Amino acid sequence: MGSKHKISFSKVFVWSLVSILCGCEDPKRDFYKDEMEGHDVWRLPIVKPYRLITADCFSAEGCNGWNFHSRDFLEGFTVDSLNYDNGYILIYTPYNSDNYIAIDVTLKKIYKFSDINNYKAFLRKKKIDNQLYSVKYLHNSWKRTKELPWKDEIVENNSVSD
Repeated sequence: MGSKHKISFSKVFVWSLVSILCGCEDPKRDFYKDEMEGHDVWRLPIVKPYRLITADCFSAEGCNGWNFHSRDFLEGFTVDSLNYDNGYILIYTPYNSDNYIAIDVTLKKIYKFSDINNYKAFLRKKKIDNQLYSVKYLHNSWKRTKELPWKDEIVENNSVSD
């Protein structure tokens, strides 16, 4: 069992590194509809170009070990739950000392919080919803419907910028 997770992690790490360095994206693929990132690597879109990826989609319970990586940031996170609201990707990770993360996708800035009260105060100040969805729920729902809870905000923002 331990070696399976090492292989999965190494696949995710290598694929993340290649994706980050080259910024490769197949223009024929629909960012919000295609499930596979590559052979044995699954993806869950957040807001273009940001996504979660995993190589652990073989259990009966679904996919595990979802990771956020982007060439815009020098760090990545293993994600338990998330949301997208008002231009921010919100992440909860039990694996970091700063459990709560808000990523401003416009300014490409990461805000980290170890204290939930400081995190909630930041969200209130920015007028951001503090609801987080479990990644397992998001993936299962998206896999079934190809829609995300924040789809209306994505459509609205794309029509404004067009």
